[in-house]
Amino acid sequence: MLNSMGLGFVFTARDLASSKMRRLERHFTSLDERVTGGTQRMTTAFRQLAVGFAIFTAGAIAVAGAFALANAAGRFEQGIAAVGAVTKATTQELGLLREAAIQAGIQTQFSPDEAVEGLTSLATAGQTATQATRTLIPVLDLAAGSLGQLGVASAAEAVVGTLNAYGMAAEEAAGVTDKLLRITQLTNFQTRDFEGGLAKAAASGAVFSQSLDDTLITMGLLRNRNIDASSSATAYREAVRRVGSDARAQQAILGAGIQIFDQTSGKMRSIVDIMSDFSSASANMTEEERNRRVAVAFGARGLLAFNSVMNAGFTTMRDGAEITLRGAEAIEALRQQMDMAGGTAEGFREKLLDTFEGQKTLLQGTLRTFAVVLREPFAKVFKPIVQAVVETLNSILKVFQAIPAPIKKVLAGITVAIGGILMLAGGVLAAKATIALFAIGLKALGISLAGILTTLLPVILILGVLAAAVAGFSYAFKRNLGGIADFSRRLWGSVQLLFKGLKQLFEQGGFSGAVRDELASVENQGLKRFLVSIYQITYRIGQAWEGFKDGFTRSITSAAPVFKDLVSALSLLGHEIAMIFTGVSGGAAPQHSSK
Repeated sequence: MLNSMGLGFVFTARDLASSKMRRLERHFTSLDERVTGGTQRMTTAFRQLAVGFAIFTAGAIAVAGAFALANAAGRFEQGIAAVGAVTKATTQELGLLREAAIQAGIQTQFSPDEAVEGLTSLATAGQTATQATRTLIPVLDLAAGSLGQLGVASAAEAVVGTLNAYGMAAEEAAGVTDKLLRITQLTNFQTRDFEGGLAKAAASGAVFSQSLDDTLITMGLLRNRNIDASSSATAYREAVRRVGSDARAQQAILGAGIQIFDQTSGKMRSIVDIMSDFSSASANMTEEERNRRVAVAFGARGLLAFNSVMNAGFTTMRDGAEITLRGAEAIEALRQQMDMAGGTAEGFREKLLDTFEGQKTLLQGTLRTFAVVLREPFAKVFKPIVQAVVETLNSILKVFQAIPAPIKKVLAGITVAIGGILMLAGGVLAAKATIALFAIGLKALGISLAGILTTLLPVILILGVLAAAVAGFSYAFKRNLGGIADFSRRLWGSVQLLFKGLKQLFEQGGFSGAVRDELASVENQGLKRFLVSIYQITYRIGQAWEGFKDGFTRSITSAAPVFKDLVSALSLLGHEIAMIFTGVSGGAAPQHSSK
């Protein structure tokens, strides 16, 4: 309308922004693509890195676990090798030792490693590898049947010692273990007594043809009388030795009509039978004659064994009733029980394992056995690897040993120099980076290094001046410049003398000894007068205080009657007031309430 009237405006414009906006859009699009693409590449790279580390960690764990298993198997293998070395075992015998330890871990509550300890004890006791494999299970059964009183080594000593004393073969170890455990059931003889008593008794018994059963029975009867194991063994040995070799003892027994040696074999009869027969033969003698013959025949110590056999007792069941046998009947019953001792150790083992705790123990032993069997292949795999490493290092060592000493010294010097240079370079780089990071941190906190130096400069200067003063004084003291060291020592000596003098004055009331001599010198007269003045002032103050206390006490004591009269007056006043209130309340009582 305005244009038709000639009043309009003609506007023209150029599009200057569109191209710029499109260019900016292309730049942002390109930047987004680069950023997004970079992010994806970084994410992919980190994902691959994580997978790589996970696989590496899994492999490292597997190798470390295999190496740990190999180490454990190596200990077992080394133990078997040590037993083989002691027994001079062949390759086949080493296999038997290993199999015996594995079977022990399966059948008993002991692990293969503990079984190796038993094999070691048997080997050091003189058994061959084959004998040790046959003796191992009985030894472990004895250790288990002792209920903690015997360790594997002590059990091995008891079994092997008994076998050696009686000349038994290793195949008889199970029977020995059965008898040893059976006597602990029949008498007060305990497994812990084997070490202190059985070894001595068995050695003497075997020399004089005494059976193991009778030796154990005699020891058990002695222990029944509360005689300790060592004394019991001594009593048994004395009796057997005298009867078997002493002419006077033999004459005393033969004089009673008792045979000492068997007419057929020529061996000494059982000491138990000889004592039983002697007890019967001497029943009609006077007590004096009987004691004399017993002392001559068996000795003073052997008298304990004789009395134990003569008073033997054994409680058993017959026809459903409990009876106690005495003397020869008790001995015979004990012998029958020892004849039936077979399987005692196995019964012990089954009863111990037929419980929840026993099954847990057996499970532990089985797991340990399984671990040993599982670990052996890893040990075989790692063995050549370790061997190759050792051989390589030994070769390098030989090459290094062949190098002349001067060259070795030069190489060592070069190595130290290179190490020092690397340490210096690394330290400079680390210090530079640390300073840069520190400056960045301070800048982020709004703190400048110049500001810090401006603030700390006075403190640094003061500390520097103090340090210089201390250093100067120290130097002057060491050099005794101007006599400062002598003055300081005299001053310190005066201070020490002052405190020593004060101590003597207040403890003794005067000076004595070295302190008195020093104070008597001319240069210390002033100090002496000062100390005396201090003591006088302190003494006078003390006397004044004592006078004040004494006067105050006498004043209070003199005023005691006044306080007594005051208390009486107050008591009388209280009594009168109470009477007034009593009268008032009594007069008001008959009045009716206004309610």
